[in-house]
Amino acid sequence: MEGKCTINVVGVMFQLGRKEGYYKATQCHGSTGQCWCVDKYGNEIAGSRKQGTVSCGE
Repeated sequence: MEGKCTINVVGVMFQLGRKEGYYKATQCHGSTGQCWCVDKYGNEIAGSRKQGTVSCGE
């Protein structure tokens, strides 16, 4: 069973896949409602940030 770890840094929720130790592809900022895609190391994919949900191919 895969678990997940959530880290809250000043209103930003970073989702990590605990089993693999990498970031989940979709990241969202709770207080602004913006979401974006990241690579497995947590680097934001340019042009992916938008208001609401995004499709990052998880």
